[in-house]
This record gives sequence, structure tokens and C-alpha cells, in this order.
Amino acid sequence: MNQDEIDSALEGIERETDSNVRAVLTAALVSELFREEGFEPVVVGGSAIEVYTEGAYRSGDVDLCFSGPSRPDLETRAQIMRNRLHAKGSLRTWQIGGQFIDLLGELETVSHKSLRSLETPLGEIVLMPVEELIAERVFVARGWQSPNEDAEICARKLINWALQQPVSVDWDEVERIAKLPVYDCADHLAAIKSEVEAQIGKE
Repeated sequence: MNQDEIDSALEGIERETDSNVRAVLTAALVSELFREEGFEPVVVGGSAIEVYTEGAYRSGDVDLCFSGPSRPDLETRAQIMRNRLHAKGSLRTWQIGGQFIDLLGELETVSHKSLRSLETPLGEIVLMPVEELIAERVFVARGWQSPNEDAEICARKLINWALQQPVSVDWDEVERIAKLPVYDCADHLAAIKSEVEAQIGKE
């Protein structure tokens, strides 16, 4: 992607009024430029949940980890983010227009499912498996320290989406992950899923 194409894409993102679409396009553009340099960015956490739920949950930023054997050093990050994307920031947190982007470290996942991909007008974005996102958000909501209201809302929105979408979600895999020592939230998962299913039945 040459600089004229990048600048045109940035102008299009700036004109976009839908914050979810703007986040997706920003993630795609950033991902494409890192991919050109041999890295594989993956959208994770609340940012991935926002993409999956098509904006029903809003994270407010774009979180990217890197899969594979290599991760960009600080010089490469600055070259792409500051020089090519005209982003403000340094090291980890950057801003393109009104959109914040966090460039994190190595992707850590315990899921047996493959990463998912989504094609956009500005290229492909790769998403963390939804199965682990469900277990992780339930763990943060109810299984880790004190109850987390925001994570509870997020978990319910993601589970609601997962139960009603044609996209295949492997619930056996969700339960397997929830039972792992790192999460240990299978009972909480079952409870929230049951509550969401009951709510869907009333609608």
C-alpha cells in the first residue's frame, strides 16, 4: 500500500460517522501495514468483542496483539504508526484521528479454535477466537476479584450475540476453556448463559 493509498484511507476513516465501522477500518489499515512487514496483528479483548457484536458493545479503542514468531520492535512500530499513518503517541498507545490503538505483545490463547478473519474495504482483520473471549469476559465479570459490572454487561452482550448468530460458536470449547485453571469460571458461565437464554425467550 503506497502513501497516497494510505492517506486516502485515513481520509475515509475520518469521514466515517459510525464509531464501530471506524474502529474496524482503523484496525484493518493498521493490520495491513504491519502484515506487509511480516507481522500478524490480531484484534483482541473488548475490541474483538465490539467487532463480533457489530457495536452492541463499545470498547472505545483498538487492541492488537501479534501472533507468530516475531513482533515489531519499537523502531518498526514508530515507522508504521508515526511516519506512515501520521499517528500520535509512542511505544504502546497511539491515536489516529479520534481512534486510540494499543499495540500489545504476543498473542496468548488457550483456545483450540482457529483465529477468525473478517474482510473489510481496507483489508483483512484477524480476530481472537470468540470461544475464549466469552470465557475470559465471564471470568473478569464474576470469577476474578470483585464483580465487574462492565465485564458483566460485555459478557451478556457477547453471549446474547453468540446464541442468536448464524456464525458457529463451539460451546463445548467455551466450556472447556472456562474449566481451565487459568479461568475456572464454568459455573459462572453456565449461570450467565442460562440467564441470557431466558431473556431471549421472553423477547
